[in-house]
Amino acid sequence: MSDSADSSPRVLAVSAGSSHSLALTNVGVVASWGRGEDGQLGHGQADECTAPTAISVLTDAGVDAVVCGAEYSVAVASSRGQIYSWGWGDFGRLGHGECNDVFVPRPIEFFSGRRVAHVACGDTHTLVVSEDGALFTFGRNQNGQLGLGHTNDCLAPQAVVSLQDERVCSIACGSEHSLAATESGAVYAWGWGRYGNLGDGESQDRYLPTRVVGLEGLRVVAAECGWRHSAVVTEAGQVYTFGWSKYGQLGHGDHSDHTRPCLVAALKGKRVTKVAGGWRHTVAADSCGNLYAWGWNKVRAASPPPGCRTRGGAGAGAQGPQGQGQLAAARHGADHGALLGGGDAVVRVAPLAGGARPPPFRYGKQQQRQQRQQRQQRQRQQQPHYVFGQLGLGDTEDRPAPALVGGALAGQPVAVLACGWRHTLCVTRDGQVFSWGRGVNGQLGHGREQDLCTRFASATPGHLPSYEPTLLVGLSCGNLRREAILATATDAGGYVAPADRYAVVPGADEPYGNGSGAAAAVPSMQLFEVPSAAAGDAIAAGDAAAAATAAGGAPAAAPGEGPSVKKARTSSDFS
Repeated sequence: MSDSADSSPRVLAVSAGSSHSLALTNVGVVASWGRGEDGQLGHGQADECTAPTAISVLTDAGVDAVVCGAEYSVAVASSRGQIYSWGWGDFGRLGHGECNDVFVPRPIEFFSGRRVAHVACGDTHTLVVSEDGALFTFGRNQNGQLGLGHTNDCLAPQAVVSLQDERVCSIACGSEHSLAATESGAVYAWGWGRYGNLGDGESQDRYLPTRVVGLEGLRVVAAECGWRHSAVVTEAGQVYTFGWSKYGQLGHGDHSDHTRPCLVAALKGKRVTKVAGGWRHTVAADSCGNLYAWGWNKVRAASPPPGCRTRGGAGAGAQGPQGQGQLAAARHGADHGALLGGGDAVVRVAPLAGGARPPPFRYGKQQQRQQRQQRQQRQRQQQPHYVFGQLGLGDTEDRPAPALVGGALAGQPVAVLACGWRHTLCVTRDGQVFSWGRGVNGQLGHGREQDLCTRFASATPGHLPSYEPTLLVGLSCGNLRREAILATATDAGGYVAPADRYAVVPGADEPYGNGSGAAAAVPSMQLFEVPSAAAGDAIAAGDAAAAATAAGGAPAAAPGEGPSVKKARTSSDFS
């Protein structure tokens, strides 16, 4: 390759999910890193990756766009008429006509031969716009986020008939709501709307695309969603936001929700070209490449209740005063992470007869996972009780209005933005890649399972953490090499059984796993109890079926058979 800036190996696009990240390069390589237990990394396995790792199946596949959902991923090869999806598959969010998890990128047959212009992913639903401006949706639909006029989940793509006379040019997904901007400049919203995030002046769900009000006379060119908030960018570069603002994520200098679009006054006079929404934070770049951030910037992690322990193996926790009870971790993903404030879900196990402690759950690849969990536990114990710094402003204070991001980005115009739930990525115009915020699952790509601030604090004793954008060296222009990134690829495996990914929960007598297409409500997180010593003995022996039977439930399915043992989780469970 030549030495010119345009032809040098560089990252063209990035995307961020709940706890994983994707990068598209101009050398035919797509890389992923972060949490991988649901297959969202596309490497054919369920392990985390703390540094960018090539997805071998997508090498030289003509990919020109990558998008992260909460715990799944999509890649578009528009010139070849293909869309690939992989990761957590329940509710049909992958578009394959089924609910199975997928660990290696798999083409969505419905779109084979069709040229696709845009893709957007939410927690559990997906939007796709074809080259001719037609909109298709699939996945979970309990709040009408598919825009089909009903609340039935859809396992395969469905055309949004109510917009068939419009040419859609921009789409966005929140947790359970959707936005679309049309070629005429109008904006439509639908799905979950109880914080006003649909911008129609109301606070209720909509099952069909509904015109966003208050933008009359303005031409909208881009739509963006956070978890429960929305943003649009006009042709003149003005930003309007609406929806939930408990953490100041709307940028209006207060914490008031807005049911109609409201101009972000602090950006008036700036020509904004890009906006990205995270779980509770927002970032924007103007035409000069200046980066602004606002909203949620920290979390205060709840200490484990007395007598309980968090994830990390048998030696990680302490018993309470009476030596009864414990919290055993079930790695169900970041949705329930807010319950502990740190990305970990828990399942309570009642004390056994006589006050004896039940043995630890058994995992597939047990030794490897225990070592990793113990390492993560040690890292968490070294961290402060509030961390993240996903705004990149050098501290962990929330911002109710846009603030200029400096530090390592000072003087470096930003070209590409992406927000995950608790982390942020960007690419500068000269091809430098930066990441910051939450990193406990390796989603920052710096080779560690830590929030970035911990690195600075430990490197300089007595020095305050930095909480600023940090260069992702291996992916940055000047350091990125095709051969080097390809060398990180692993041999693509296949399906990884739930027993090799999750704790086996005794007594789980219904399949929370890769749910059916039914529209039945998904229960909130359950507390499973082991009522007898027999169940504890079965766990110790590694007999999940006997444990379930002893606990009064149905025998567990064999690995790779039947529904997954994991719980169908969404972020709405802790809204």
